[in-house]
Amino acid sequence: MIDSPLSETFNNIKFKVDHRSKDRMKVTIKLNKDEALAFKNMKQSLLPEGVDDDKFLKSIFFMGLEQFHKNTMAMMKQYVEENEEKLRSEGVDVDAIFETASTAEEIEDNDNDE
Repeated sequence: MIDSPLSETFNNIKFKVDHRSKDRMKVTIKLNKDEALAFKNMKQSLLPEGVDDDKFLKSIFFMGLEQFHKNTMAMMKQYVEENEEKLRSEGVDVDAIFETASTAEEIEDNDNDE
C-alpha cells in the first residue's frame, strides 16, 4: 500500500475490482457503519448544490487519480534527475522524460489557474 497519513484508515476499507468484458471494470468500495457515516457527513458538508451523488463520487475518484499521477510523475522526475548519467549511458531518452514531466506540470498549473 502507498504510504499516506490515512493509510491506517484505508486498511479496513474493502475494495473489490471486477474485470468485465469489453475492457470494462467495476470497482466496489465497502464501508463499515462508522466509515459510511463519516462519508455521509463529509458529503453533506461538501456536496455542491445541484450535484448528484454519482457526479460527486466520480469527482472524488478522478481527483484522487490526478493526485496519484502527479505524485508518480514527481517521483519519476526525481529518479531520473538522480540517475541521469546512468540512464543516458543505457540509452534512455532522458530529455523525453523531462519533457513529459514538464508538460504534466504545465497542464496541472493551467488547471490550478482556472
